[in-house]
Amino acid sequence: MIRRILGIATIALMTVCNTAPANANVLASARAAVTCNGYTIVVQGFDLHKPSTVTYKITLTSNSGAQTVSGAIPVKPDQNGHFQGTQSQTWAHFGIALNSAYNLSGTATLLSSGSTVNIVFSPSSLSCFPCPGAHSNLIGALGAAGPTNFTVLSLGGSGADVNINLAAVSGNVGVPNPGAVQESHPSSVSGDFILGSGVSTKSITGSYGGIVVDDSLLASAAQAAENAASQAAALPTTPAVQAQFPANGQITSNLTVTGTKGLNVVDLPSFGVNGGDLTLTGPAGTAFVINVAGDFNLHHGNIYVSGGVGSADVLYNVTNPNATVTTMVPTTGVGILLAPNNTINSMDSSAFTGEVIGGYGHTITLMSGTRVHNPCE
Repeated sequence: MIRRILGIATIALMTVCNTAPANANVLASARAAVTCNGYTIVVQGFDLHKPSTVTYKITLTSNSGAQTVSGAIPVKPDQNGHFQGTQSQTWAHFGIALNSAYNLSGTATLLSSGSTVNIVFSPSSLSCFPCPGAHSNLIGALGAAGPTNFTVLSLGGSGADVNINLAAVSGNVGVPNPGAVQESHPSSVSGDFILGSGVSTKSITGSYGGIVVDDSLLASAAQAAENAASQAAALPTTPAVQAQFPANGQITSNLTVTGTKGLNVVDLPSFGVNGGDLTLTGPAGTAFVINVAGDFNLHHGNIYVSGGVGSADVLYNVTNPNATVTTMVPTTGVGILLAPNNTINSMDSSAFTGEVIGGYGHTITLMSGTRVHNPCE
């Protein structure tokens, strides 16, 4: 009996000696430092007995979907069995250009054991918009017509004219064929005049960056603006936000409107700021589309954005070709004014941080101290 027990003990001891410890080949952590250009991932572990590989996957999730990248990091143990591996890569390596807000997730796995950990990201999310004033995807709907290309954009047509008289524009001014442009001294345009090949430059006498002839860009921009106007007008309203506006669209006392992440759409019979301030707020990723079926007039008061809303996250879409569109002192505003078929008059030292688009067959007049600042600069 004693001999049998000793035999069983010997077999058990051999089994223990021939089995790897339960904690062998352990991937302990994976950390990734991320930017809008790329990432650096560092993996660490212990009890590694021979060289191996750590594979990983990183998923970037935005409102438009998810994109996943993967990689592999060779690792080998030091004299104590510890290991560390590092890999840096650009998103462009995978054919990805980040142009939205993203949440990050991912895992890493040590192949020799299957040991897997979640990747810890720093930061845990990214905002990678091409325009500093945009914290949402709103300007993406404008395509070539957006503020990354223009501050003031005429849509051309017979009779179209951009008249800059004692005014200042930061960014580019676009005028396609057939159209006209005037800039009187001492007006200033910090960017370029981007003009159609048939647009005369003889009436440009103020200061400006340069003159660029680009019929192709202007044609694309004009079509993109028309498309954006039609698409915005067709969007369903957001009841909770619509209810926060006066039914007639006239702001006569201070008003704060709070939206939620994503598009917040309002349809108003007219829009006016005359005696109060309007503040549009919400978390990052919040955008406002204000469709205006009548006149658009900023005559006394201000429009502000706060919270996670940027100055390029607001679109005013004037849908009535017979509407008046005016701004004057003492008024300041933010957002993208899209009035594709209207005359636009801005005067008396009014200020606008955003973009002005419109005037197909009509005039865009900026005069008497008016300032239009591009939020993407």
